[in-house]
Amino acid sequence: MPEIFHSFSDPRIHHCQIEVAGLDAGVCTLSGSALDAETLTAVLDALAVRFPDVTSAADGVRILRQSRARWLTVNTNVTSFNARPGLTAERMTQMMGGGRGEFLQRGRGASPPFGEWSSGR
Repeated sequence: MPEIFHSFSDPRIHHCQIEVAGLDAGVCTLSGSALDAETLTAVLDALAVRFPDVTSAADGVRILRQSRARWLTVNTNVTSFNARPGLTAERMTQMMGGGRGEFLQRGRGASPPFGEWSSGR
């Protein structure tokens, strides 16, 4: 299945952390999260082509980007922008004061929110 997720492997532009939670009676139960519905649809389509005799159940996959985006503005000099939620996640870039990011998911504990960076808007 790595070939299915290869096209979503760049964390700077994609978020696709979908895993197989179980396989029972020809039904593959998926869990995890995807950036948007289009990403989930692409994964489900690829799974259907690769495994035509298996039905995929994606009820356990959380879609992060909702129809109404919530944009936040950085109000410090600089803040980290990590590849995924958590303080130990790889830093992808830094956002300067006044930069805007789309809020996707709150981090755990003291970790910053996870989102998508935008240079405009």
